[in-house]
Amino acid sequence: MPNTITNQTLIDSTRRVRVHLTGSFDGASGQESNVIKVNTWGLAGALSLASNNRQLLSGNGNPRSSYNVSIDRIEYSIAGGGQVALAWQGSTNTNFAILSGSGELGGDARGTDLALTQSAPAPTGNIVLSTLGVNANGSYTVTIDMKKDPVAFDQGQIQNPKDFNVIIPGVING
Repeated sequence: MPNTITNQTLIDSTRRVRVHLTGSFDGASGQESNVIKVNTWGLAGALSLASNNRQLLSGNGNPRSSYNVSIDRIEYSIAGGGQVALAWQGSTNTNFAILSGSGELGGDARGTDLALTQSAPAPTGNIVLSTLGVNANGSYTVTIDMKKDPVAFDQGQIQNPKDFNVIIPGVING
């Protein structure tokens, strides 16, 4: 049976994203290598490259070069040996977590978040995953909680600019 890989978006709101990633390996189909798991320009509320920052990407214009999110929390379980590497995509991908065993990063009882931000050169904001030495019958489950950068994602400022102190030329904000 070939490797079974799933990506599921659990939350995609105006400010947050939560994704659940799983992989189950047969030992013959190979590892995952720099596979995009979070394609940030496809998230809800992504703004287009329009200079006015008031246009949603869906059906309107060109995507920006980067849609930044910050990582608040990662829950993971890697079974059957090996590691899972999570990286920011850019001209050179930059690892931000190498996971093995099981555990949780960030989101502790004190409410401390990881606040990991994009660090790759020429970043896209996307998150890629690679598996390293995951054995036959090995598997991973990774859940990532993120916050959206309000510069690149609509958080209500398009519908209610006055609530965000956004002045739109030619429009009475009153």
